[in-house]
Amino acid sequence: MTPRRQELDFYRAAAMLAVMLIHITSNFVLAETRFSAFGINPAFLLNQVCRFAVPGFLLLSGAGLSLSRREESYGAFIKRRMAKTLPAYLVWCAVYFLEKGDYSAGTLLVGLVTGNLAAHLYFIIILLQLYLLFPLLHRLAERRGAALTAVSLAVSLTLQSALYCLTTFGEPLTLPAGTKNCFLFWIFYFVAGMAIAQRPEKLDAALESAKRRRGLWALAFALLAALLTAEGRATGSYGSNMRPLIFPYVIASFFCLAGAADALLRRRSVSRAVSFLSRHSMSIYYVHVLILDFTRRFSLFTTGMRGLCLTAVTVAALSIAAAAAIDRLRGRLRRG
Repeated sequence: MTPRRQELDFYRAAAMLAVMLIHITSNFVLAETRFSAFGINPAFLLNQVCRFAVPGFLLLSGAGLSLSRREESYGAFIKRRMAKTLPAYLVWCAVYFLEKGDYSAGTLLVGLVTGNLAAHLYFIIILLQLYLLFPLLHRLAERRGAALTAVSLAVSLTLQSALYCLTTFGEPLTLPAGTKNCFLFWIFYFVAGMAIAQRPEKLDAALESAKRRRGLWALAFALLAALLTAEGRATGSYGSNMRPLIFPYVIASFFCLAGAADALLRRRSVSRAVSFLSRHSMSIYYVHVLILDFTRRFSLFTTGMRGLCLTAVTVAALSIAAAAAIDRLRGRLRRG
């Protein structure tokens, strides 16, 4: 059995918190406040710093599947992954469909296929596509790993750059529902994770290198965060995860946080918190938007930086508690 690497758990926990912060800050990014600098308020900055989160989850998914790879047929692999992912996705689609209030069959069908019943469900659609491709990608990675990584980068970067230019500098563009959820836009992150974790010893060497060069990776992460923030403000693209600068930013975020993990995880309290968040990360991902939507019904949570702080604390606390309860219930149902 492949040993669990706490650095990956640390990155997963950080990405989970970052996803929540992206959604929490989204209504505050352009709010006027005396704390702003150059027209950029704390919510805007935090929103941009957290933009590694969703691509980072795809990177972790590729790494995790590579590390846990077992000898089995394609059908057995797909059955196992779908059994783990689809039931929860369908349940949460039903929850957000009911919350949405548009009870037409068309809304439900399109939502199931595209993941647009809530702001975050599109990620599961991308993940399901990549699951279907993983056995093939794994074979290619074993034979031509460098070529696969280069081609996947070229494909994703080209598509995202083209979409970025069209939507940022061109005329307003209406795309068919689900276009941005096509795996080709995202495949590099998944393949990059596979490449990092292609062999356990290769991953361990990469993590050790991140620890030794943590200062350089922290500097790269900070500089890219500053550039991403400035670019998002200048072009109005701040609400998108599909921007050319995010590609190097995600890689820098992985090695920066992996390098920092070693020192932080020496504290028992941090180690336990990271393990808890990592274990419940998927349920936190599903439930936090529901709780956020509920808080937004009250002006107390929607006004000023005080509202932002209150929303962040409330949504994080309730999401983590709800996720733990949900996972405990699921465990009991499986056992009983």
